[in-house]
Amino acid sequence: MPAPNELLYDGDCGFCTRCVRVLAAWDRYGAIRMVPFQAPEGLSGHPDLAFEDVQKAMQFYDATGKRWAGSEAFREIARLMPLGAPVAFLLGLPIIRQLAALAYGWIARNRYRLGCNSSGCEVSRRP
Repeated sequence: MPAPNELLYDGDCGFCTRCVRVLAAWDRYGAIRMVPFQAPEGLSGHPDLAFEDVQKAMQFYDATGKRWAGSEAFREIARLMPLGAPVAFLLGLPIIRQLAALAYGWIARNRYRLGCNSSGCEVSRRP
């Protein structure tokens, strides 16, 4: 039975897929179903989700159907991971939360510099 929590990410982005592999290794209990948004079940299963949203940040749906994006998604994912509670707690602290959002935004905008190698990232770096 698939996990009720779902992470949508850019499966064409080398950087994103490497990050998801790390998350998958951390997810020893299979709490999260990790789906590239390009997969047939990716966007079609989430009519509330715009293509632009998944291009800007990973999207995480928890078991209740609530959606989280970017660093907020990572915080919610950490809550479900073995020994992830301290990480989630730290990411919930006001100043850390703001810094995490800034860092995630910078990484998302510059992922082509971090080894993305996809045509989608090439397009995103053009002015």
